[in-house]
Amino acid sequence: MKWREIRTQSIKEMKFPFKNYRKGQRELAVSVYNAIDDSQKLFVEAPTGIGKSMSTIFPTIKAIGEDKLDKAFYLVARSTGKNAARDALDKLQNRKLRLKTAIVTAKEKICLNDEVKCNPKDCPFAKGHFDRVNDAIIDIFDSCDKFDRENIEKYARLHLVCPFEFQLDLLDFADFIACDYNYIFDPTVYLKRFLENSLLKFALLIDEAHNLLDRGRDMYSADFSINDLYTIEEIVPKERKNVHKHIRIAISEFRKLNEKTHYSYTAFEKLNYQMEKIIFSMNSFLTEDKELDRYDEALEVYFKFFKYIKIYEYYNEDFVSIREEDKVKIMCLDISKVFKSILKVPISSIFFSATLTPIKYYGNLLGGDETSYYYKIESPFDSSNLLVLRNNTISTVYKDRNDSVGSIVNNLVEFSRGGGNYIFFFPSYAYMQQVYDAYQRYDRNAIIQNNQMNEKEREEFLNSFTFSSDTRAFAVMGGVFSEGIDLIGKRLVGAAIVTCGIPGISFERNILKSHFDKKYNKGYEYAYIYPGMIKVVQSAGRVIRTADDRGKVLLIDKRFSKIPYIYLMPNNWNIKNYTNIIELEEIIKDFEKNSH
Repeated sequence: MKWREIRTQSIKEMKFPFKNYRKGQRELAVSVYNAIDDSQKLFVEAPTGIGKSMSTIFPTIKAIGEDKLDKAFYLVARSTGKNAARDALDKLQNRKLRLKTAIVTAKEKICLNDEVKCNPKDCPFAKGHFDRVNDAIIDIFDSCDKFDRENIEKYARLHLVCPFEFQLDLLDFADFIACDYNYIFDPTVYLKRFLENSLLKFALLIDEAHNLLDRGRDMYSADFSINDLYTIEEIVPKERKNVHKHIRIAISEFRKLNEKTHYSYTAFEKLNYQMEKIIFSMNSFLTEDKELDRYDEALEVYFKFFKYIKIYEYYNEDFVSIREEDKVKIMCLDISKVFKSILKVPISSIFFSATLTPIKYYGNLLGGDETSYYYKIESPFDSSNLLVLRNNTISTVYKDRNDSVGSIVNNLVEFSRGGGNYIFFFPSYAYMQQVYDAYQRYDRNAIIQNNQMNEKEREEFLNSFTFSSDTRAFAVMGGVFSEGIDLIGKRLVGAAIVTCGIPGISFERNILKSHFDKKYNKGYEYAYIYPGMIKVVQSAGRVIRTADDRGKVLLIDKRFSKIPYIYLMPNNWNIKNYTNIIELEEIIKDFEKNSH
């Protein structure tokens, strides 16, 4: 109670941390505050570079100070989003705001043990954790306002407690929490203490909300293979007859399913019933046989089965069951009903991104309803600072890809002639590699994204973009370098987008297409075109990050000139069409002449 008095007084005195709002920033802040005040969901498309993190965090903290909320969650798809939230909170806290903030770190990163083994036998921090954790909580609460990785590790060492569990306990005492989407939306790891506590008033701020669609479907999909059943059969001692009985029946039911790849809206009930029995019958094995050599392997398979059965609890007409060779999967096609149920608990949910077009598509699929607010904020930047070039002649559809490599390389070379840094984006690693190999005839220093990059390698890749370098980089759309990175000014002067980013045709994508054809009569758009164009716009958005930036975007694919693709591009794009290298050269010369 004492803390709340201190916090509330400090929020009342809190001022916006910049001298002026950027254009569009105040609009966003007001729309967020109003949505919280009206207990509504808000879907807002706000352009890159206006300061979305501060524009959503500042009004939300004001609402906490006015007792409209007890706390808020800032939800992100990747760690770069948490960094943006941390920076915004730091700016406010450095100006005397008193707020208990928590930035949640993944278990693998925050673990202090030699190996991530969460049992008292293997971890000194787990042994006796509950005897010491209350003292640790009181100590850090009295000493710090920031429950970040550095402070949590420090106090976890001091009190010898598990830093991950300590961190989760601290969320009860935090006013503002930045964490991954999982902690609210994933059915196997969500924070029950908040979502099942109807007395708590909280809001969700969902950053880069376009990412939540595929992530949500993945969270509510699960699979296992027949080999997983054989693994449990090998590891569990024969004396545990109940486990073996249900394993044998499950294998038999698995084999009875049609061997051809197929899907069904009806669940595989007989098999699923046996999977429930296996989960239940393994309980005594899990608690009593921890000394077995392959226990960890069995535990891994158990969690796979557990997730499968957990997802089965949500099964409705928007799910299908798939049999594919030696694998069975429950696949979520439309997450909207599940999300609608989750979103009844928060006071307000704010979905925001630079790319939420078509905005009603996202509203429909992320749990919006007829009362939800929708808002688009126009880009505040001078459209003449971005030249968008569109090639109308090159076909990049799969059958034409081998023939198009030479033309693409010629266009990339001409587009990036002269100084500065450029990124060339591709829909897949294979296609990127093919063009990269041909491009090396012109530039042996070009760098390329690796599909196994660790954090250090990603950092090195980005460090190649300095204010004075001439870097040519190849990257994939929808990857770590196509969103959530800020290469301001001369650190990036151009981006080329090769193809419309449409996902590869696959059995599962075609199930999605068929489902949305029946539901909205827009199957191909929902399953292929919209997800692809989101990647295109996100990748292009790396070029202009501030009002002073100036740069170029190159679109290579005939389809960019056709409906519906042209309707999915930002209104402020200053598009120039060309058909050959000479025209391309002239348009760029003209643009660069006007920039001096």
